[in-house]
Amino acid sequence: MTQSNSAQNLAVFDNMVTAIAISSDGRQVIAGLGNGELQRLDLVSGKPIGKPFQIDEGEIKAVAFSPDGKYIVSAGLKASKGFDAIIRLWNTQGDSIGDPLGEYDGYVVTSVAFSPDSKYIACGSTDTKIRLWDTTGNPIGQPFGEDFRPIKSLALSPDGKHIVSGAYRTVRLWDTTGNRTGGLFQGHDSDVNSVTFSPNGQYIASGGDVTVRLWDTMGNPIGGPFHGHEDTVLSVAFSPDSKYVASGGMDETARLWDLQGNLIAKLEGQGGFVSSLSFTPDGQFIVIGSGKTIKLWDVKTGR
Repeated sequence: MTQSNSAQNLAVFDNMVTAIAISSDGRQVIAGLGNGELQRLDLVSGKPIGKPFQIDEGEIKAVAFSPDGKYIVSAGLKASKGFDAIIRLWNTQGDSIGDPLGEYDGYVVTSVAFSPDSKYIACGSTDTKIRLWDTTGNPIGQPFGEDFRPIKSLALSPDGKHIVSGAYRTVRLWDTTGNRTGGLFQGHDSDVNSVTFSPNGQYIASGGDVTVRLWDTMGNPIGGPFHGHEDTVLSVAFSPDSKYVASGGMDETARLWDLQGNLIAKLEGQGGFVSSLSFTPDGQFIVIGSGKTIKLWDVKTGR
């Protein structure tokens, strides 16, 4: 195992980094901040690209780039209304496109994701529902989801045919019309805060309680839980080659695992919760949102 307390600071903000996303070409990262701002950055220099754009004055909960590079979708809170959520679609210059995709009175939109063809957006909310929208703002089909379990996380499969969702103690797989497929993924002891498909479509990783878990797409666990985090796991991500899983959590660490659950490397002392992380498309770096910073962690050198 490689242990490191250092990673390259890409950017430092005045507010907490609450969500990040990387463009499919690997050139940009967008940061969602605790004050409702979104800021695009050059992934090499860390320099801002354009001016910040703002959904509201409440915290950004989730953000995603479209695979074709044309759009950004963000979910945040209305500062004036507590836990009311709002979803907006933007172009990459920061111009809001059309009306909000949705406004949720009394609920939080915890996750957003684009389909691989960039034609629709999936959103998961604490109202227990998953909703699909096209990029013109029209809803697709009917909402679907868990019974009495708020959706804490979701992700789309690489072929765009399935959605995986995380809720309290459970992970579920759905088709895009809302039918459940596979079994109920059980094993976590609390909220499943992050789920993701492997790029090869063979595996699902989930993070919740203090563990990371690996599953096949029928809901069968692969091996045992990945143990090591000392507090709640908030984010998981697969490497582009589907051979590794990165995780981050409230213990202020980021960790790199192989698919057998062996800890490959650990990054400590991040100065805040690791709220979001993602591999760069070339697999060389893990981009980490932690505290008020975005950092680059070199996978090979551990720095």
